[in-house]
Amino acid sequence: MPTINQLVRSRRTNKIRKSTAPALEKGYRGIAVSSGMAAVNVIYQGILGSGDHVISTEAVYGPSRAILENHYPKYGVESSFIDTTDLNAIEAAFRPNTKLLYIETPANPTMDIADIQACADIAHKHGALLAVDNTFCSPYSQQPLTMGADIVMHSMTKSINGHADIVAGVVVAKDPAVYKILRGMMVNLGCNMDPHQAYMVLRGVKTLSIRIDRATENAQKVAEFLENHPKVEWVKYPGLAS
Repeated sequence: MPTINQLVRSRRTNKIRKSTAPALEKGYRGIAVSSGMAAVNVIYQGILGSGDHVISTEAVYGPSRAILENHYPKYGVESSFIDTTDLNAIEAAFRPNTKLLYIETPANPTMDIADIQACADIAHKHGALLAVDNTFCSPYSQQPLTMGADIVMHSMTKSINGHADIVAGVVVAKDPAVYKILRGMMVNLGCNMDPHQAYMVLRGVKTLSIRIDRATENAQKVAEFLENHPKVEWVKYPGLAS
């Protein structure tokens, strides 16, 4: 069962393997799973229990929100969805039973950006964990664990694989104890990645930097073009000076 470490290691020599062993996300270890939503549920079920509360980005990936709203209440899990770009709103949303702050930044498709370090500080002050959906940026552009997050996840179906020919996910933990909990949940859920998925992701990782550079370059040009177009009233893109 491949981990995120294995996905980014060189296969040339043991010496190179040791020097590149840290994951792209600079976490302790990763858990490769069968889909992005498998990664989401490994986090939810690993961290949350009956009577617990989770705070989430209001514009979070649709199924990540839908499953909290429609399925987890029957297990006694409460959830709140707020604007996680507003630190005061985050602080106000915390309850004594809040165990997890789950953010997606940048959010898809709103492009809302949360302050990961500030979110981590608030969560930790309240004894909660911070998990970040980093699918949009990929670890090439953003590494939430270096900014204070405890857990990061990806739908590797998107940027990391990059070829739209598999479905896959990954969860990376910063702390060994959190990793142990999450990996145990993955085993019990049976949502592990299969060997062919692992092969396809390995192939995609090799071109991650090239693809993200080109996508970012193209997006910037499109955003600038639209911003200056007389028929476009507004454009929301983080790369614009406006």
